[in-house]
This record gives sequence, structure tokens and C-alpha cells, in this order.
Amino acid sequence: MLSVMPIAAWLTLALLLTDVIARRSSANARQARAVARFPLWVLALPAIVSWLSLTVDDEGWIVPAALFALQLSLAVWALWRYGTWPLVAAPLCGVLVLWSGAIARQQYATRSITVGHRGGMDGGFNENVSEQFRRPELERFYSRMIEINSRGELSDFTCGDPPPRVEFELTLEPRKTLRERLVSVGYSPDLDKNEDRCLRSGLTYTTALALAEIDHGPRIDYGYTRAGKPDEPYVPGPPRKPICVCELRHSGGEWVAYSEEQAAELRGKAQR
Repeated sequence: MLSVMPIAAWLTLALLLTDVIARRSSANARQARAVARFPLWVLALPAIVSWLSLTVDDEGWIVPAALFALQLSLAVWALWRYGTWPLVAAPLCGVLVLWSGAIARQQYATRSITVGHRGGMDGGFNENVSEQFRRPELERFYSRMIEINSRGELSDFTCGDPPPRVEFELTLEPRKTLRERLVSVGYSPDLDKNEDRCLRSGLTYTTALALAEIDHGPRIDYGYTRAGKPDEPYVPGPPRKPICVCELRHSGGEWVAYSEEQAAELRGKAQR
């Protein structure tokens, strides 16, 4: 939708130039300007500021929404004040309302969406999702994630300790200029990077399995290149289940493997 914004900008410029020409050649246009007591170019300021704000923050929607409300108010005011000469004011108001409204709508439609709540700002990671993954899928994903506790799906990664009850906060982050489309998975409580390393890996693994049950859309082609040539969208393989070598849990070294061969090597180190 934002691809049509340059068209709106050129139309605005054309109408403002038309207003200048009309006031030079028409007494009615000059009289309407005198009665209105403000130039038509002022009308364009909210739409232009809204457009420029996208270069500073392409994620926010509150500022574009506020500027749209201001644009709409100015348009109503201008149509009233320029009632005797609406030939330029009316189409200009229409273009500017559509322009700022399109920006506000686009930003609102691509806002971040959060479901769930965690007790604190603890651990987290990201999972890429398809274009078809929207709020209904996010809510289904959250429902599936909270089942991890009742199903005991983390028991294989705690070396016999009772798994903690995990709270989740999921945020759908739409695709932006410098960010892929993803779901941010926040969880609480935080897990120790050493003592709970296998549990952390197990949580990532379980999350990937749960997401695969929900998101069946194709991978997004972000236009990446490799060696100067277009690269195909990355399609990850099936997630690998971590293997906890609990004998090394308190060793301070690596104790999580992703294949039986790696696990055997780690167990060999534990026996030395």
C-alpha cells in the first residue's frame, strides 16, 4: 500500500501549484484565500510529516494515527473556510486524507501483537514464521505453548529434576525493513546458561515442534543473495532433540549433544 504514497505526493504538489496559478488569474480564488485566512499548503503538513516519520520509525502506528486525525480535522475546516472556491480545496483534501489514512492503516495493520504474560523480563528467543501466520495462529500457538507444562514435555531435559512451570509471552513481529517476520518467545523464569543449558535447548526444541503444528505457510523469500546470485528461501530441517549428558552438568563445560555420536564423546570425557 505504501508504494502508492509517491503518487499522492505528486498529486498534492500538482494541486498546490494549481492553487498558486488560480490565485494569480482568478479574483474568486484570491477572495476565497483571503476569507479562509490560511494557505492550502498548510493542509499538507500532517500527511508529509506522517510520511517522513516512516523513515525514523517504520514500526509505530500511534503517531500516524494522530496525524491522520489532525489531517481529517484540517480537511473539514478547509472545506468550510474555502466553501466559496472548492475547486482546488476539495480534491486536495481528498488526496491528503487518503494519503495520511493509508499510512495510518498500514502501520496499524503491521503493528506488533502480543499474547500471554510472563512474570518478569527473563529469557527469550525468536522463531521465523510465514506470511500466513497472523493473530489467530499466534493465539493457537500460545495455547499450544502453555500445554508444555501440563504435558511434561520438558522432563527429558532436566536430568531428573522436576521441570519448572514456564510462563510465556509471545509477540508477533511483522516484517520490517531490517527485520524478518518472526515470533518473539519470551519466557519466565530465566534459566541458567550452564546448569540449565539442556533445559534451555529443550525449550527451544519443544517450541519449534509446537510452531510446526501451527504454521504451515511457505517460507518468505526475503531476496537474499549468495555469491551475487539470488538465494532460495531458507527452509530449516526438522529440529534436533538435545541429549543431556547429565554426568557433565556441573563440569562447567559442554554437556548437551545433538546426536548419539556427540553424546558418546561427551560420556567418554565424563569417564576419564
